Amino acid sequence: MCEETAGAPLPEIFDVYASTVREVDYARYLADAGLDVDLSVAPVGASWGAATQDQGGVAVVSSVEWDSGAARAGVSEQDEVLALDAIRVTSRSIAEAMVSRKPGDHIELLVSRRGSIQELDVTLGASAQRAFKITVASHPTPLQSATLAGWVR
Repeated sequence: MCEETAGAPLPEIFDVYASTVREVDYARYLADAGLDVDLSVAPVGASWGAATQDQGGVAVVSSVEWDSGAARAGVSEQDEVLALDAIRVTSRSIAEAMVSRKPGDHIELLVSRRGSIQELDVTLGASAQRAFKITVASHPTPLQSATLAGWVR
């Protein structure tokens, strides 16, 4: 149905993007409409590579980034983070503690996993913020201009 609506075969969409977790090449596709994409990544500090949520006053790990310091140290989702460097924590105080740290620093976490207490040494990584800026190309072709006009009408 998609190919019928598009009026053309769409093997790249189905073979590359719909059946994998590969990132979409937005710059390539937006260029068809005469749009330029600036994808910038700016370092913003240190990260242990996990997110927590407060549950009943306890910081509970809600996600762990693949190949992060937290993942390499053995932090798992649903771990209760009791202390960071021997100081009792909440989700908020963990985030506040990261502000004064830098990539490569170590933190000691005290976690509870299914009732068992564990000490984990986490090496902090770099935290980055991605930014996207889309602008109209300075000299679009007639086809690009027509495509963009069709999108925004």
